[in-house]
Amino acid sequence: MSSSQPIAKRVHAVDQSNQDVVLYIALPSAEKTDSKKYHLIVDHFVPNACYKFPKAANGRKFQYKWLGKYPWLRYSQQADGGFCLPCVLFARISSLRCDPDLLVKTPLTDFKRALEKLDQHADRHYHKQSVVAMDEFVKVLSGEQQDIQSQLDDMSTAEVTENRKKMRSIVETIILCGRQNIPLRGHRDNMLDLERDETANKGNFWALLHFRVAAGDTVLGDHLERSAKNAIYTSPDIQNQIIEILGHNVRHKILSKVHKAQFFTIIADEVTDCSNKEQLGIVLRYVDQDSSQIHEDLVTFIECDSGVCGSDLAGYMLGFLRAEGVDLTKMRGQAYDGAGSMSGKTNGAAALITAEYPLALYLHCASHCLNLVVVKSLDETNVRNMMGIAFKVWLFFSAHPKRQNKLEEAIGETQPESKVKKLKDLCRTRWIQRIDAIDRFQTLHPSIVHCLKSISAEGSHRWSHDSLIDSKTLLLAITTTEFLSALVIVNACLHLLHGLTCSLQAEAKDIVGAVSEISCVRATLKKIREDVSSRHKEWFTTVEQMCHSVGDEPSLPRLCARQAHRSNIPAENACEYYRRVISIPLLDHLISQIESRFTSHHQTALHGLYLVPALLVQKPVEEMLPKIELLGDMYEDDIPSINSLPSEFQCWYLKWKQQEQEHGLVSLPNTLSFTLSQPLYLFPNIRVLLLILCTLPVTSCSVERSFSGLKRIKKPSQIYHGERSLVLPGSTSCTQRHRRIS
Repeated sequence: MSSSQPIAKRVHAVDQSNQDVVLYIALPSAEKTDSKKYHLIVDHFVPNACYKFPKAANGRKFQYKWLGKYPWLRYSQQADGGFCLPCVLFARISSLRCDPDLLVKTPLTDFKRALEKLDQHADRHYHKQSVVAMDEFVKVLSGEQQDIQSQLDDMSTAEVTENRKKMRSIVETIILCGRQNIPLRGHRDNMLDLERDETANKGNFWALLHFRVAAGDTVLGDHLERSAKNAIYTSPDIQNQIIEILGHNVRHKILSKVHKAQFFTIIADEVTDCSNKEQLGIVLRYVDQDSSQIHEDLVTFIECDSGVCGSDLAGYMLGFLRAEGVDLTKMRGQAYDGAGSMSGKTNGAAALITAEYPLALYLHCASHCLNLVVVKSLDETNVRNMMGIAFKVWLFFSAHPKRQNKLEEAIGETQPESKVKKLKDLCRTRWIQRIDAIDRFQTLHPSIVHCLKSISAEGSHRWSHDSLIDSKTLLLAITTTEFLSALVIVNACLHLLHGLTCSLQAEAKDIVGAVSEISCVRATLKKIREDVSSRHKEWFTTVEQMCHSVGDEPSLPRLCARQAHRSNIPAENACEYYRRVISIPLLDHLISQIESRFTSHHQTALHGLYLVPALLVQKPVEEMLPKIELLGDMYEDDIPSINSLPSEFQCWYLKWKQQEQEHGLVSLPNTLSFTLSQPLYLFPNIRVLLLILCTLPVTSCSVERSFSGLKRIKKPSQIYHGERSLVLPGSTSCTQRHRRIS
């Protein structure tokens, strides 16, 4: 039989029950499956020692002993010759320079010098690879081991797991520094510099890493000790990349909740950072659909590099939201301070955004409104003079350690039970501190007087000329009846606003609750104004006691009938005079300012007040229904069915009216967030209205609180300029080693 004759032509009758290599070679490539390969390997015909091999034309024949000497050799009955089974099944013919024929494509049928031919084949490189491949193939198919791809996948998985363990300690250390406001770098944070100077401060980041290693973090210790210098993942660039990745993940989670929420509100304010660059902070207010809780989350700081006018600020905010894929048609509110670039009626950012999105109502920050109420009300002459004197007294002690020590000694002598040892500044921006400063000044007034008298009495041998002059001047100023009356009356009136000031600065305050509290404070001030005579007598009793403590009697200031710049109001006594000069004007100013500056908040939340059950049941449904219908008309595109709103509101009213009769008014929800957490499946229209009212902002305090952390953000990953984003240096794409960790 000629060895050059094609196998397909030499196979006449193929017995499908026999496992012969020729049958496999004759199959199309698509049918050469792993299953057929495996059965060919394990079930191939193997002749025994008694088998009679047919003789060729030259009288030679296949030898049985060759099968024992060459384990890879297989005898084919159909072809009456030998094949290399591993090469037939696994040899990569296309990758070889030569085209192997004998023992691979054609059988060995010329048995002259057969051993030489078999030895030569056994020495081929592709043959050795095929033998190994077949051995691995049999082990995998028989279940003795995994296939190569699975082994590679397991190795890759193990490598990723190990890398994540190493990176976990590094990332957790960076998170710790960020949460605790700890700077990462020291004097130098470059490996070359640290190697040159062992005494250099390596910084908090490296110190914390070594602390973890000392505490038993063996994975991190092995990583720092054995890893190559370019794969430690502790360089400043890597630290910045990790910070950017963490920031991106936090922003992504927040924005995913905003996307899921039905409505949102934007809260923004601008500030100048430590490098004298204008930064715009953006906070989004929304209702978490899973917990029904109101959230106010900071999402970004934007550098205002192209300007800070109204159109620029509106472009920054809208550009950022569009770049993040936020649906701007779902914006229902805006909250800014009273700056002209923000709240201008024509070219302010709020007006420009409202012109494009009419339902994005602008609400002036309630905390800023309240601060303006206080500022305008304290503009009366006697009150303004008192505030100026109190500020100078604080400056007299705070600017001089020796004077401060003297004040503390005076407090220990005159008020030993007092835990307060210092005065506070009458800060114009920290509104609570202004109220606390006035209250503290009144509390420590006896000690302040005693301290100033002691400084004057000790004379020039211990105190400087400026200290003596200032102490005598301030002592004279703070012991007058005019100063003490203004101090006591202002302190009493501002204490009425203390709770409201704290409440309005609370995070995620709902607008209905804010309006309710503002209305309560306004009603309280009106009641005090109606009964100002009796209330002023109580205040002036304190003034008389303070006058007696400094050795003086309450007195009237010198009056002049033709003096235009002094309070020349006639009065029979000091109590009556200061009631007319301070108490009545101050209360009138507070009431009028609250009514004028909080009008927008009342108008926005007035209709929504009647959806809160605790307020709902106190009025007849016929009176409230028209206002709810007006609210529904305003948000007609948002609620599911405007036609069913009246009947739905009546059912809502009956539901809570019945609960009030059974369990009392105390059991009813009294806030928007509490109402929203109730089962609302039967009230889809009311649920949407409650969501909108919860989304409406109250103050911009959340974004202002974020300014304290702005100094830590000197290298944000992205700064948005209108519609496009700029990736700053250091935020490059991940390397191959980074991808092994992901």
